[in-house]
Order: sequence, then C-alpha cells, then structure tokens
Amino acid sequence: MPSIACFSDASELIEFKNFCSMLRVCMPSGENYISKIELYDLGGAMLWGDVSLTANEDVSNPATWSYTLSGGNNCLVLNFDTPRQLVNDNYYFVVPPGTLSNGIRLIAYDGSGKPIDEFCAGGNMSVARSHIKPMSNVTIGNYALLDVNGTNVKGANCYIADKTNTTATYKFCAMAGNSGALVHAHSAEVLWETYNNSSAVTVNSVVKNVGLSAGCVTFRAGGTAGNAGIAVKNSSDDITWSWHIWLPSSTVQALDRGSSPKLMDRNLGAMSSVRGTGDDVASVGLFYQWGRKDPFLSSASFSSNTYITIAGNAFSNVARTAGNGNVAYVIAHPQDYLYVSGEVSDSERDWVYGHDDTLWAEQKTVYDPCPPGWHVPPYTDWWKSSPATSYFTEEAPFGMNIQYYGTNWSWFPAGGFRYASNGSLHDSGSNAYYWGYNTSADDDRSYSVRIKLFSEEGPSRSPQRIARGCGVNVRCISE
Repeated sequence: MPSIACFSDASELIEFKNFCSMLRVCMPSGENYISKIELYDLGGAMLWGDVSLTANEDVSNPATWSYTLSGGNNCLVLNFDTPRQLVNDNYYFVVPPGTLSNGIRLIAYDGSGKPIDEFCAGGNMSVARSHIKPMSNVTIGNYALLDVNGTNVKGANCYIADKTNTTATYKFCAMAGNSGALVHAHSAEVLWETYNNSSAVTVNSVVKNVGLSAGCVTFRAGGTAGNAGIAVKNSSDDITWSWHIWLPSSTVQALDRGSSPKLMDRNLGAMSSVRGTGDDVASVGLFYQWGRKDPFLSSASFSSNTYITIAGNAFSNVARTAGNGNVAYVIAHPQDYLYVSGEVSDSERDWVYGHDDTLWAEQKTVYDPCPPGWHVPPYTDWWKSSPATSYFTEEAPFGMNIQYYGTNWSWFPAGGFRYASNGSLHDSGSNAYYWGYNTSADDDRSYSVRIKLFSEEGPSRSPQRIARGCGVNVRCISE
C-alpha cells in the first residue's frame, strides 16, 4: 500500500503513513476457476492514476491531505498468472480514500476469459484512509451476464437474451439505465410477456424464475421468442426501475455502414428483420413515447388496428396531469401510456407536463431504450432527402425496403402508430413513424421519419415533427 512520510530534519524518526484504503473481498470455495477479477467504481471516479497530493502546514496530519487523480480510470484488475480455484480466499483492492458514491461492481472471469458472475454493492460506501473495509462474501456462480460486453459497465434499459438457451441463468446489475447508479431492489418480478402477435401468451413462456442475487436481477429464458418486462420493487412494493427483456426469433445483427455507426437490422423489440408472409407482424417491434425507456404494445395485424396480446399486468391509457406528467411517475408506472386529450396543439401533447428536451440525446441517456452498445439515432440517420425514389422501394401494403448503405437494403415495416391524444392504435399496414432523438427548436415536438404507403403522390418517406406523446418505432444505431 502506498505510504507517505513528511519530515524537515533528516535526523528525525521518519514515520510513514498510509495514503490509501483497502477493500477486502472474501470468495468462498467453489468449483469455478477464476482468471481475473475486475472492480469498478459505479460513480465513474478514478481508482488508479497519477496522484497529486496537497497538504496544509500540518503535513503530518493525514486528515488535512487532499489529492487528485489523473490519467487513470474507474477499474482495478486483479489478474492471476494461471486460473485458480477459489478456496475461501481473501482478495484485497487498494483504493483511494473517500466515498464511492454509487457503489462498486465486481466481475469475475473464468479460465477461458469469459465473464461468469458479477456482484453489485450499494452507493455512498465510505472507505477510510489506512483502513481495510470488508465486503460481504461473494460466491461465484455460472451466469450469462447481459451487461458485460467489454466496454459497457453501466448497464441499459433493454437486454437481449437467447430464447433457445433455457439452461442458463441470465444476470444483470439492477442499475438505472446507463447511469451506473444502483436502484433499491427488495424484490423482482415479471410485469408482462408477449409473443408480439395475437396469440394467447402462456405465463413464464418468455421469461421465468426471476429473482435477485448480489444486487443483480436474474432470470431464465422460457423457450419462446417474445418480449417481457421485468421490474424491481422496494419494501413498500413500489416499482423502482424496470427493464425490457428482448428474446427475438433470430440473432440481432449490426449492419455495417462504413464510417457511420452501424444500423440495427430490425426495429427495437422485433422478432425478425425481414418481411414475413401474409399478416406476419414479427418485424414490427414495440412502440415508444419520445424520451421514455419502457416499451408499449404495438400492432398485431397489418390489416386491422389491434394490439398484440400479453400475459401479466395490463397496460393502461392514462390521461396526463400536472401530477403524473413526470419522470418519477413513469418510472413507478412503466405500463401507463400518458396521453393529452382535448383541443390542444400537437406541441402540447407531450407526456411530460412542462416538457423536457434532455430525456434522449446524441449521447446515450439514462432513459434511452436501446440495448447495451446501441442508442436512439438522429432522425437524419437513415433519411435521404433527394431523390427519395432512389433510396426506397414500396412493398405495399406492409412497409418499405430502404437503402441504408451502398447497395444494401433493410426492411422497415409500416406497423402503424399510437395517438398522443388517447393512446389508440392507427394506420397499421399503411403508416409508421421512427423516432429520432432530435427535438424541435420551434416548438415542443420531436423529429421522426414517416413511412407513408398510400397517398395521391404515391409512397413516401419524409421527416416529420410529431407530438412526443405519440407511440412509434425505434431503430437503434451503434454507440
């Protein structure tokens, strides 16, 4: 551990004082062989780097010292020369003294370098200089971690799982979106499940065995493709956060666009990336109000305005008021679609009472609905103004193939949209809107791209400012 001595006379007895603190992690015996353990400060504060120490006249008193770190990051790594089996071992991490405001996160890697388990501990963790702070015992298991991908350590509001891997237990830290802040989690439960069509849904067929482990949410795939919502609650049974769990029929792909961010090959929440046959809506995905992290029900048919079916808690259309038109309310009520009725302008049909332009942005926000590594695009991302006819072909009556890079095309279904005035579904099979993160400088609407299949002028694709209370599609791009 780094130590510092202060003296003015070389003949004096030199007394070194510890500068740092230590976190001790005990890992009970287990079958797993571990090659690496990572420790993260979830608040993003540096845990290592070049230190600059400042002391006042009483240099011998460490309580008066202050320091700054530079050139490092918020991760400490403990590497083993050879993978080792855990046998009631204690591991020590030297950290700067102070407060870890958002808490910590430990990630364990097996002998092949695969992340297999994680542990999250709550915020405002004080670590005193020259002291060893013991942590709770961390028992390493074998999990499929959804929030560890090499670069992301902050989490997301949507996680993609493999519907066919029914033997794995999936796990992610109970964090508020990509903020790195842990939420209070006393219990966890499934809110809803859907196959994204009109078929009756069997409970626990999409996700099952939902629980909590070491500050994380765990679940298993039920074996059927679909979407689900999982929430954690506090001891008063109030929802403190919720996540969209996405189990598509086929693997989500990143479409290369040269130097531009990659384009997701399908709509957020879609089962498929291609046009189906007949009235197959597998490519439609889910709908979102601008700035909200949680999805809403979409079209079950291209030929009628009917919703996909669910199992679990019902979704509701709720009139927005001054009391509920805020972020705190929708976090606690993720299935409430807030609408604004009456004779008001589209600019006023915002689920936020008073408006908030910061909920989605160029950089991924806490309320961005896309999975790790993805975020909501600008509306200009896949819209080209002229000549429009060279960039799309009509696939009436269900959508358009749109040229996204070179000679490559991607399918964009026209699954309709939901009104901001009452939450009702309209124009399935003939219209669709795709959100951008962009807000309007002239009013309180936001930008989207509209796909319109039937008009006197023929099919079209154009930018549109629409009310933020509308429920429309999202097509993510890579971060």
